Amino acid sequence: MALLLEEEQTWPSDIFEVLSANEPMLRAYEQHERATMDAYLKGNTPMALMPSNPHHREHERVLIRLGRVLEKYALRGWHCTRLTKGEQRKIREQGMTPPSLEMLQGRIEELRLDGRIGDDVAARWSSENQAHEEFRAGMIWFVFSRPPLSEESGVGGFFRYWGGEALYNSHDSDPLTGPGLSSVGEPCIIVADVPIVDFGFSYSIAEKFARRYLSNRGVVITEPMDHEDRTKASVRADQIVEIIAFTDPRFCDLTGCHDWDDPIPGDIGA
Repeated sequence: MALLLEEEQTWPSDIFEVLSANEPMLRAYEQHERATMDAYLKGNTPMALMPSNPHHREHERVLIRLGRVLEKYALRGWHCTRLTKGEQRKIREQGMTPPSLEMLQGRIEELRLDGRIGDDVAARWSSENQAHEEFRAGMIWFVFSRPPLSEESGVGGFFRYWGGEALYNSHDSDPLTGPGLSSVGEPCIIVADVPIVDFGFSYSIAEKFARRYLSNRGVVITEPMDHEDRTKASVRADQIVEIIAFTDPRFCDLTGCHDWDDPIPGDIGA
């Protein structure tokens, strides 16, 4: 069963059991956090000297319990990218595999063999990239709330440039190797139901569920309620819900891309 963070009607009863049983404490915790931040912003007392939250230990205990409940479920997420038609078919048929330098180099070689890019560009892309870096290799990143999909500064580059951040960080401003990044593939949003257990310990996700629950009941939440996370596990084909390409009207409904400052290069014959 897949949950949507923003839609309570998708949450099963065992999540509500934990939240409702501890609602007074959760409210008190968030109210203390907000009051502390307000006092800090209005005064000159360093945050380290502000009063600690008396509900901290109980709050932590409840979120650990909630996290264990959540690990039974999958969470619907959105992965922002740019893909060729062939890559879209492969994901629908085989799912998603955590990225690696070898995978990126294989994708580049496929483009070279298809005549989509020249030998010089392929060689530069293959040798100059960040695919081996610690927070990229072996991780598939998703956003699990819709608002980040409309943040041009956050996700725009994934739609504009093929190969992802690992490639465009090294080439987007290069006059020789940069233009090809926007001439390959089309912007896509991969929708997937990702097992929460695959994120590792789910305390942060539990915190976002608790804040959503409270916000829906009138509590003013000043801390982040949106969530993004990464999985180091493959996402199976049966966990791929759909791929929303740029030509689908829902793409711009989700991203608001028509109002972005920098237009996205669309489907250019991938």
